[in-house]
Amino acid sequence: MAVTAVECAKLRAQSAVQGLLAACLVGPIAFVEVVRLQTSLPEDTLFGRAMRDSGFAAPLVVLGFAALWLLPVV
Repeated sequence: MAVTAVECAKLRAQSAVQGLLAACLVGPIAFVEVVRLQTSLPEDTLFGRAMRDSGFAAPLVVLGFAALWLLPVV
């Protein structure tokens, strides 16, 4: 238990980890705001039509984007 606490404290002290956590908190909010400000969404894409109807499609759109673009970059 003490080892876990020490390792968590070391991770919290690193600026890269803090930046990643901040991006994980701000990213979804920014994505929702960008979608909300769009006048038209691409309805010919996989979940484009569902993005306008329901907010439940947003995680699927993010997952699809991450699988196609972010995972190969990493």
